[in-house]
Amino acid sequence: MKLQDFGLWFRYFSEYEFKWSASVPQSGYYDIYYDGQRLVQLWNKFSFLIHDDKPHIAKLKIKFIKSKEGYYLVEKCPITLDDFEIMENPDYRGPP
Repeated sequence: MKLQDFGLWFRYFSEYEFKWSASVPQSGYYDIYYDGQRLVQLWNKFSFLIHDDKPHIAKLKIKFIKSKEGYYLVEKCPITLDDFEIMENPDYRGPP
């Protein structure tokens, strides 16, 4: 097991490779992981995809617009740790 399998981590692309960070990257594409599972993908500065099929889910605390395609547009970037929270997913049913 790796350290990234526990707690909150950010995976981002830098200098031609993916790297891990315990703090929110300030620019570019990155993913938010919690306990080894990807919960959020940031595609560009203001567009997020929140995965809702995991035991935990990310909840945005900032103003957002949800698109028909299922992603979220946020008005503030870069985000901070105060802009979202990780919580248990009430709709998670576990593996079939």
